[in-house]
Amino acid sequence: IKVYKYINNDWSQIGNTLYGNGSTYREIGNRDSAADINDDGTRIIFGIIGSSSTTTARVYEYSDSNDTWTQMGSNIGFNGYNYGCSLDGSGNRALVSGGHPDLIGYVYDWNESTSSWDLYSNSSGESNFAEGAGGWNIDDTEYMVSWGNNSTISQDGNVIAFGQTLWGPGTGNPG
Repeated sequence: IKVYKYINNDWSQIGNTLYGNGSTYREIGNRDSAADINDDGTRIIFGIIGSSSTTTARVYEYSDSNDTWTQMGSNIGFNGYNYGCSLDGSGNRALVSGGHPDLIGYVYDWNESTSSWDLYSNSSGESNFAEGAGGWNIDDTEYMVSWGNNSTISQDGNVIAFGQTLWGPGTGNPG
């Protein structure tokens, strides 16, 4: 991942180039899947599609004083392919989504006191957006969909949206 800033009528890279795993693309063995940046450009998130079913996203914070990006906490993600990720305006809430019919994604909140990403859970204790997950249920059994291939979170972190890529025969494209 490379980040550029418009400075003196030109786009200039800020900070170091970030890699999923290893120090070069050839060492990675996988590819970056999505990226997002917070409102002031000081935090970025990018997802990594792994070669196994365990995939992650990483959040980095930019330091202007030494022109570097530093990872915030540990990797976040889940077992499933990570296709989408998004930050809210402050960069304190992250949405990580997958492209799987049974698991859509998770929301994480940055905990400044522990320097870690806390998995958000609703009042019922559920933490994911999945088929049949009670209050988080998205009942879409009419279609064979992979919700979460694309996702976004609003600036205030209180609204999320998921896109999908597959649909059932004869039913048309649901969205």
